[in-house]
Amino acid sequence: MLGALQRLLSQRVPLIFVLPVVLVSVYYIYTQQSASLSQENWHPHALDGDEPVQKESPQYHVVETHEDVRCKTFPDPGNLLVVVKTGATEAYEKLLPQLMTSLTCPKRLEIFSDLEETIGTHHLHDALKDIDEEMKLNHPDFEIYRLQQEYQSTGQDISELAKKHKVVWNLDKYKFMHMVQNTWAMHPDLEWYLFIESDTYVFWGNLNLWLQRLDPADSLYLGSEAQAATHWFAHGGSGFVISGALLKKFAGDDAQMASRNDKILENACCGDIVLGRALKKYVGVEVQNQWPWFNGETPWSIPYGPDRWCQPVITFHHLQPRQRTMIWNFEQKRKNPAEPLLFEEISELAFPAGGLKDEREDWDNLADNLIENPGGSPHTLESCKRACSYREDCWQYLWSDGECRISTNGFRMGAKKPSTGGRRWMSGWKTQKIEAFRRENTCKEPYWREDGYPIRNSIF
Repeated sequence: MLGALQRLLSQRVPLIFVLPVVLVSVYYIYTQQSASLSQENWHPHALDGDEPVQKESPQYHVVETHEDVRCKTFPDPGNLLVVVKTGATEAYEKLLPQLMTSLTCPKRLEIFSDLEETIGTHHLHDALKDIDEEMKLNHPDFEIYRLQQEYQSTGQDISELAKKHKVVWNLDKYKFMHMVQNTWAMHPDLEWYLFIESDTYVFWGNLNLWLQRLDPADSLYLGSEAQAATHWFAHGGSGFVISGALLKKFAGDDAQMASRNDKILENACCGDIVLGRALKKYVGVEVQNQWPWFNGETPWSIPYGPDRWCQPVITFHHLQPRQRTMIWNFEQKRKNPAEPLLFEEISELAFPAGGLKDEREDWDNLADNLIENPGGSPHTLESCKRACSYREDCWQYLWSDGECRISTNGFRMGAKKPSTGGRRWMSGWKTQKIEAFRRENTCKEPYWREDGYPIRNSIF
C-alpha cells in the first residue's frame, strides 16, 4: 500500500486523484494497528457465547478474596445471637479485627458500647441509654461517658481517653445488666444467646457443635466460672451463654430487672459479678462451669497438659489484633475443619512441632510455683534449672533476680519481657518431656463433659 502511494507521488499525478489513495492508506494502517493492540489485550471469544476476558494489566493489583472455611463448614443455624460488649475508647482497635476474623459467620450480631455510633455497616448501641439521667449527669463514674459524647460532637479522637483507664473500667460495669435486658427486647425467643467482649475469640465450629449437645428449653447460664467472695459468676471476657428459656424468665418477664440494679453497681467491682448474683436472686439459676472450653487465656498463655488437651476450645480472651488474625489463619488451614478443634491442635501455634527451644532470654513463660533454694540462698540460673530437672512433674522454669519458679500443671509459652532496672527474666522448658507428652497423648476423640458442670477451679 505504501509503495503504490510513493509511485503516484513520483509521477506528479494531480492531487484530486492522490487524496483518495492517501486516505485509504491511512485507514488501512490504523485498522492494522488497532487489530494488533486488540489481540494483545483480549482473549478470543470462548465457546458458548462467553464474553471476552481482558488480560490482567500489569499496573493493577487483582484483589483475591477467600471464603471463610468455618462459615462454609458450619452455616449459621439461625437459633443463635452473638452479643459483643465493647467501649468507645477501644472499638476501633479491638472490635474491627474481631468483626473481620472470628465474627464473620454469625448472621445475628448485636454490639453494645458506651457510645451510640455506627462503624461501617455495624451499629453500636449505647448500653447505658436507659440508666437514670441524674446518675449519668452527675455521678463520677460517668465522667468518661460525658467526655466521650463531647469528643464525638466535636470530632476529637475518643481513643485518647483510653489513657484514663480507671474511669473507663468504672463505667464498664454498668453495661452488663442493660445489655442483657435490651438483648431480649431486640431479639426475643431465640434458643441461644452468646455474650462476649471485643477481645474475645470465638471458635465458631466448636461453639455450634457444643450447643447441639444442649437443650435450650433448660434454664442454662454457662461459662468460665469465677468467684468473688461467696458469689459464683461467669467471667465476662471468657464469654458466657444464656439459654432462651432462662433469658425469657430473667429479662423478658421482668422489664425492670436492669434498672433495679443500677444503684447496686455503684459499689460493685464488676458487671459480670452483679449479673451472676442477679440470676441467682431473681430466677434461682447459678453459673454452670464450662472451663476450660470457655477460658480467659490466649494460646500463648494457657498451660497445655493433661487437664487441657483433648477438650475442644470455644473461646480465648485478651487477644491482640494480630494474634486474633494468627488464630483465624490457623483455622483456615486445618485439614479437617468439620472436626472439633482441640487444645492439642491449637497448641501448635505456641509450640510448633520441631520448633521448640530449651531456653529463651528476656522471656516470661508464666511459671508460677515459687521454690526455695536449699540453704535459703538466692537461686542462680543454674540452680533453678537443676531444681526443675530433678522434679519429674516440672515442665518449665523461670528465673529472675534470685527467684526460681516452676510449672507443674502444664507447659506455657508466655511472652517476651525486656529487662527492667537491670532485672532480667530467663525461661526454660523441658522440651523432651513436652515432645514425649505429645507423642504419647494423641487424642482419639474430643472430650465434652457430659455430666455437667461441677468443676470450680477456673483460672478465667
